[in-house]
Amino acid sequence: MENGSDRRRIESYLAGAQETAREVDGWIRREIEICYPTLRQDLDDLRQMIHGKLVENLRAGRFQYRSTLKTYVGRITHHTAIDLIRRRHRERSVASEWLLQTATTGEHPYQTLAALEEEALLDQVLLRSPSSCRDLWRLVFIEGMSYEEIGRRLSIPPGTVKSRVWHCRRKALALLERLRRTGLLRD
Repeated sequence: MENGSDRRRIESYLAGAQETAREVDGWIRREIEICYPTLRQDLDDLRQMIHGKLVENLRAGRFQYRSTLKTYVGRITHHTAIDLIRRRHRERSVASEWLLQTATTGEHPYQTLAALEEEALLDQVLLRSPSSCRDLWRLVFIEGMSYEEIGRRLSIPPGTVKSRVWHCRRKALALLERLRRTGLLRD
């Protein structure tokens, strides 16, 4: 369902044409003002994030012309706004937890905050890890099963269990590093 005007609009937008950028920016502003009025104070930052994601997606060819460009921009706007709302909620939760722990344990506030941030990162790694990895980790770390016991339960050799755990660990470490580098905590 490729639309010739959308193809030209994308080429123009990626080439930096001001008129097309203003048109796309208008779509973004309207979505935010209508659907997320509480984010109006963050409009400039939000717009920059959305434009960045849009450029990245368009250059990578992720827009498949299954909808109009305007609809696609709207979806990116919605996802980015929801991510921002979730991040704020998490930040408030972490801050509240930090205050509570600092007051009750007498630990140095920075140590407590660093531990909570690390815990939030690890939660994100677990949430984003494949379910097969989460299942393996549950068997190893929560149920305390050996590789041999897991192999018998899954009807696979213990060496295969070790290999899968190793690959899951590599994926988790790469994801953890990416989250630390970007500083993004989103679902």
